[in-house]
Amino acid sequence: MLHNLSYANAQLKTDTNMIEKYNYEATKGGTKDTSFLKDGWVIDIRSQSMVQMEYAPAKDFYMIVKTYHKNGMIKTRGKLLGNVPFGICEYFDENGQLIERTDEDAKFGKIKPDDLVDIIEKVGWINRETGENCIVESPLKTDGTFYAEIIRKLDIYFSPAEYSENGEEIKPPMWSFGYLYFSTMITYIVNGNTGEYERQEMQYIIEM
Repeated sequence: MLHNLSYANAQLKTDTNMIEKYNYEATKGGTKDTSFLKDGWVIDIRSQSMVQMEYAPAKDFYMIVKTYHKNGMIKTRGKLLGNVPFGICEYFDENGQLIERTDEDAKFGKIKPDDLVDIIEKVGWINRETGENCIVESPLKTDGTFYAEIIRKLDIYFSPAEYSENGEEIKPPMWSFGYLYFSTMITYIVNGNTGEYERQEMQYIIEM
């Protein structure tokens, strides 16, 4: 159940920075799953796995996933568009100190996650301004609910470019997004360099 509450993430102050900790207050001491709205974001915390999912408002259309060590210190933090990590992914030790950062954007071609979202909107599947869409019940609220509901049905994947031994690109980076409409899987394949896309349909036979 989504509650219109506003819990700030619990944090521990150190000499150099603020170390994020698991939100025990919102989860009743780490024993109860909870969801709430905070500045237009939907915050969904799973107590057993100590995972926090933060769904951005519709205008941004992505999520942040955070995991925590058993002692409550932040373990990982990164952004996702569907099944695709992007931006900077951070890894922390059990004291909450940053130990590694990876640039997930390095794998993309010209078409970045924001560009892909624009294409999804261009083909008429979503409208981030009105909340209308053809994937789930429409219209949706344009806070984090929009992404949280749509991504349950919408698959988004990315395949990096492939290169020959001499470094020549032999296959471009490719995006895909699709959803199951009754018995038909509708998928768009997007060239990650040019942004050109094509629609594909696959019929599934449902046995009675």
